[in-house]
Amino acid sequence: MDVALESDWDRLIQPGMVHGSLYFEDAIFREELEKIWFRTWVYIGHESEVSQNNDFVAKSIGPMPVLLVRDSKGEIQLLLNRCPHRGNAVCVQERGNRPRFTCPYHSWTFANDGRLINYAFPEGYEGTDKSKLGLSKVSRMANYRGFIFGSMAAEGPSLEEHLGGARRVLDQLCDNSPTGEIEITAGFLHHKTRANWKFIYENECDGYHPAFVHSSIFQVADSRITDLYGADAVAVTRSFGKGHTEVDPRPEFRARDMPMSWFGTSADRLPDYVRQMNEAYGEDRARQIMIDGGDLPQSVHRRDSAVHHPADLRSRVGPARDGPAVQGRAGHQPQTAPADHGIGRAGGLPAGRRHRDV
Repeated sequence: MDVALESDWDRLIQPGMVHGSLYFEDAIFREELEKIWFRTWVYIGHESEVSQNNDFVAKSIGPMPVLLVRDSKGEIQLLLNRCPHRGNAVCVQERGNRPRFTCPYHSWTFANDGRLINYAFPEGYEGTDKSKLGLSKVSRMANYRGFIFGSMAAEGPSLEEHLGGARRVLDQLCDNSPTGEIEITAGFLHHKTRANWKFIYENECDGYHPAFVHSSIFQVADSRITDLYGADAVAVTRSFGKGHTEVDPRPEFRARDMPMSWFGTSADRLPDYVRQMNEAYGEDRARQIMIDGGDLPQSVHRRDSAVHHPADLRSRVGPARDGPAVQGRAGHQPQTAPADHGIGRAGGLPAGRRHRDV
């Protein structure tokens, strides 16, 4: 990595432009792991994914595999999916229900709260304190309205401080339920992208591409979602700071003034839901909630985004000597810049459409 770039981080990011090395340099990737993924709060999953005692689901914090578990006593645990003996994964299933985990390498067995229960050939470990050999846990765990976050840092800002203004988006989503709670029961849309992890988050908050990239599905579904991304759209892209962003379509939905148009339906098709909402919030408040709809801030949108090593990206952007990759205005596809530049335009909504308050 260029020594000047390594010592002068301000050169990497300029108004409306970023340096291509942010997407493939090893040194930058290591800094991101240390200072972002292993220091801040990271969304792990939702408590409804482990609704029953002994339920578990495989997750991750950056490249570190984690098990989200509801243990035998009903407590939620975040366990590192790594045997303390030789570092082997103790669970290779994506989800399931079990009271214990057994490492397939040397048969060390752990309770689903992390305690070491036993190991093979125990006579070889006579006098060993098992309480010190349990599965490691994520240092901190916090729950905001059912959304489980973890932090590998033992100390630091609280989850509420970290979320800041993004709490409003989570509140908005939960308020679309008459009970103020949601369940994740329909599964997930899984996809893999051979790219640096930041491309995924940038794409999620890029309002410039949907009308072109997703035009066919919008037409098949006869959806009005294209209105959100047209030249005359009033939806906005917003940054809350600390990595939290959103595409906020509420101005567009409020202009329509039609409850549940965001969901592609109408109030008369869901009378029971409307009745429950009116009873829970009152007619005026319920109507506003059903007009605004709900979504997730992009820092929460992906349940466990994989963190790719920069080497995974090299075949896509080419070696650094050919000129750093830059992000085109449309958001996703990297382009090659002349070697003496290295700064590309940031994607997103057209100029003037960002950070407007509603």
